[in-house]
Amino acid sequence: MTANQVYLLSRPARPFAPQTIWLTVRFFLIVSSLTVFSLSANLNQSLLPVIFEMTLKAVLCVEVVGYIYHRFFQHLGVFTRLSEIFRRSQRYHWNHHNVRYPTGKFYKRNVVYSASEQGIAWGWVLPGLAVAAAYLLYHGLNLPSLCFVTALAAYAKLVVSRVHERFHEGLNQERNSDYFRWLDQIHLLHHFDQRCNFTIVHPLMDMLFGTYMSPAKHKSELEMAVDEEKAIVSDVINWSYMLTEANPTEYATFVSDLRKHSRLRKKLKQVLEVFSARLIIDPTDQAARNLYLQASDLLNQTDPLLTN
Repeated sequence: MTANQVYLLSRPARPFAPQTIWLTVRFFLIVSSLTVFSLSANLNQSLLPVIFEMTLKAVLCVEVVGYIYHRFFQHLGVFTRLSEIFRRSQRYHWNHHNVRYPTGKFYKRNVVYSASEQGIAWGWVLPGLAVAAAYLLYHGLNLPSLCFVTALAAYAKLVVSRVHERFHEGLNQERNSDYFRWLDQIHLLHHFDQRCNFTIVHPLMDMLFGTYMSPAKHKSELEMAVDEEKAIVSDVINWSYMLTEANPTEYATFVSDLRKHSRLRKKLKQVLEVFSARLIIDPTDQAARNLYLQASDLLNQTDPLLTN
């Protein structure tokens, strides 16, 4: 894949409105599936069916809410552009993608996973608490509700969160599993193009919402994602945002990170090469020209030889 192709892939591929319509319809159908079971209506039934039903509902709920939150509130989109609260979550996730676990040799390390949001990960805890509170308010405090909330927390923390951590830990027994290796490649493709593959445990939600990127069909992208010397689609998306849309606080954070991490400066140089390649192909591309000039200026600002 050429640098010009990477640039073109980073551009919006289709209008947002039609996608939103289909997204709303599919989301409605999925949420509706959470209420098709009626076992909990009879509180006198045996405990096992209640646990089974509530666990199934909790898993579906985590998958639906996790997909929506990851896609629209942790990555660049309409909501992160509207609210500073969502931008805060986006900044933590930007740090995960670009500072702690960028593609290349730092994507997977033989050390314990390091979270971007230290301490309590409120970026994920608050949505989880909101879902649990809404369920309890609607269904009341009873045995099925308690089973649902318990399963919700257990699946989110002990399964989804832990599997994601394993993706970035080089030494683990799960790597012997074909299923885990498949999920690992799916997640690597998410880091390659952050507009795809938002799910962790199974790509069902991505398949339903049209954001699934199959490892079997994108082997060249997988190879490129572990290449230390090339900028990828997510790099161009993130740096384009930082150069043109970041507020002063975000921009200052990015500049600070650039000065602290030499690999970020190296990545910015690679993104600069993408903009340059685009201008060679199409000198009239004003957006690419503006990005090239802004990236060059930022690189000069953060060059330790020039700033010391």
